[in-house]
Amino acid sequence: MKFKKVLPDPILREFIRFYWFLEGNAENPSFRKIMPFGALDLIIHRGLPMVIEKKGRHVNEPLAFVEGQYLNYHEKMPSANTDIVGVSIQPWASKVLFGIPSVEFTGQIVDVRNLSGGYGELICLIHKERGLQNLSKRLDEFFLRKFVHDSYNEYAHLKLFASVLMKFNELQIEEVADKFWGNSFRGLQIQFKETFGITLSEFRRKKRLQSAVQLMNNCDHRLTDTALNVGFYDQAHFTKAFKQFSGLSPRAYLKQSNSVSETMMGELFS
Repeated sequence: MKFKKVLPDPILREFIRFYWFLEGNAENPSFRKIMPFGALDLIIHRGLPMVIEKKGRHVNEPLAFVEGQYLNYHEKMPSANTDIVGVSIQPWASKVLFGIPSVEFTGQIVDVRNLSGGYGELICLIHKERGLQNLSKRLDEFFLRKFVHDSYNEYAHLKLFASVLMKFNELQIEEVADKFWGNSFRGLQIQFKETFGITLSEFRRKKRLQSAVQLMNNCDHRLTDTALNVGFYDQAHFTKAFKQFSGLSPRAYLKQSNSVSETMMGELFS
C-alpha cells in the first residue's frame, strides 16, 4: 500500500502534525498491530473501512471519525480497497477543533456525525477533490478558518512542562513539578490530562517507549542499554512495558524490524 505525508500550512503546524494518505489493495488482509502515537487522528475513508476488534467482536470503522490516543497497542485489518485521508492532530488542538478536551477522545473512536463544527463540509471536500496537492490546499483552507491567533499560547506552559519532564527523565514527576512548575501539582495533573488526553505518568511511559522504538530502529544497542537509556531500571520491566505497548517482546520486534512498516502500522504515523 502507498503511504504519503504532507505538512500543513506553517500557521497550522502548532496544531496539525501532518495530513496523511493511505491507499492500495491489501493482499491477504490480516490484522496488524498499531503502536500508540501521541496524537489524535481525524480519518475519512474513501474506500472500504478497516476492521477493528471491539468488545470481542470484529466491526467496521465508521466512514469518518476521530480516533483518540491509545496507551497500548491495538489492531486493525486493512480492507481489500483502502483509500484513507487522515489528519494527525496535536492533542491540545482538540478543544479548538471539536469543542471537546482531548481526554474525552482517549481510547475512543467517535463518529464525525456526533461532532459539531461543519465536518460534513470537510467530508464532501475530501470525496470531491482527488488530487493530492489541491486536496492539501483545501484542507489548509478548512482548518485555517478554525484557528485564531490567540489560541497559540493557550497551552504553551503545559507543552513546556512536557518537554522539561522528558529532559529530566531520571527525576520523579513530583520532583520535576516542584522544580519547574511552581503552582499546584494537583492543578497540573488535571490540566495536563484534559489537554494531552493522558496523565503525566502515562505521557512519560509512552514517550520512553517511543524513544526505545527509535533506538531499536536506528542503533545496534543491547536491550539492557536501550532500557536504561530511556529510563527503565531493568530489562524485565522494560520488556513487560514494551510488549503492552507494541504487542511484541523487544527481541521479537528486532527480528522483524526490516519489515516493520508492513506489520506495525503505527510506525507510519509516528
